[in-house]
Amino acid sequence: MFVCFRRGALALVALVFAGVGCAEAPGRDLALVQIQHARAEARAQEARVATLEARQGMALHQVWVLSNLVGTLARDNAQRAEDLARQNEALAARVERVEKAEHELARAQAEAESPQAILRKVQTLIDAGQVKVVVKNGRARLEGSLVDGKKTTTSDVVPELENPWARPTKPASPKAPDDRLGF
Repeated sequence: MFVCFRRGALALVALVFAGVGCAEAPGRDLALVQIQHARAEARAQEARVATLEARQGMALHQVWVLSNLVGTLARDNAQRAEDLARQNEALAARVERVEKAEHELARAQAEAESPQAILRKVQTLIDAGQVKVVVKNGRARLEGSLVDGKKTTTSDVVPELENPWARPTKPASPKAPDDRLGF
């Protein structure tokens, strides 16, 4: 359409368009302000995103550290629990052995201390000829060469064999003072 005009018209049209471009338009300034405002908001938003990404990175690192710590603690606690279980089993076995030995010891002591056990032991010694029974003054005594080949009596070797069924005597009570003041 401009090609049809002459040179002058073309120059006029060019000036008109140039003048329109130089004139200040209120809508254009508003658009530039809005663009600058949008760019500022975008930069602020990018800064917030960068801050959030940094916080997220720190949080992920903390989660990683804590998960490693929890894993280590779980392994340590599992090992500690296994050690305690082994110690518990060892202690239970030891308690069982001690109780069994205690029971056997109590049975052996009861058997050894019974008058029948003493009588059986003395009877075997009499049957073997190592000990003989001698009655003197109405009391039976055992004599024999039991210690170092010399002749001994029951009072020398085992004083409780003289009368194992006799009750122990009470010690005499101290003499009461003559007067009430203790002189």
